[in-house]
Amino acid sequence: MPAKKTSTTTKATADKKEEVNNEVMEMPRLMNQFVDTFWNQYERSVARARQMREQREDAYLNALKELMQFNKEYRASVVNLYSDVRKTNTELMKQAVATMNARTEDAEQPKSEEENEMLRQWQDVAHRAETLATTPIKSGFEMMDRLAGNLENNVESYVAYSREQRKQWEDLGDEYMKYARNTHHKVVDRLEDTMKTLVNAR
Repeated sequence: MPAKKTSTTTKATADKKEEVNNEVMEMPRLMNQFVDTFWNQYERSVARARQMREQREDAYLNALKELMQFNKEYRASVVNLYSDVRKTNTELMKQAVATMNARTEDAEQPKSEEENEMLRQWQDVAHRAETLATTPIKSGFEMMDRLAGNLENNVESYVAYSREQRKQWEDLGDEYMKYARNTHHKVVDRLEDTMKTLVNAR
């Protein structure tokens, strides 16, 4: 009976040892899956963050362009308003002159040289006042258009430059992630080799 008991104990020990060996061999495979999952999620998170940053930059550029376009249209409408006012003033001036001419004709008096001169001076003053009123506005709007164009170009250049610089750093970061992933796998592989050696040494 003692021999049978030893044989059963030896078999149980061998089964237990094989079960431990199987668990030890399974562990590195699970660790490699964990490492891959960890790095895949990290890389996706980094890619998503990069994509969101570029979308924010694109949204900023689009908003800036739309604002510049709105301002340009607003300035154009103000210029049109002044143009309409100018046309109205010109029409009023013509009507006033026509009225003065009609009075003179009704009175059947010829226009005196002084009246003609005064009428010319009045037209000249009205024209100069109109020019003086619109010149600063036009030049101000032209300056605003140039400034807006320069701002838009500068922002676009800055964003392009930032993306180019960031791309270089991102490439370097990507290489670092590949290196870190490989190093992580090597650590797991060494752990596996160490575990195999320890199990086999038992």
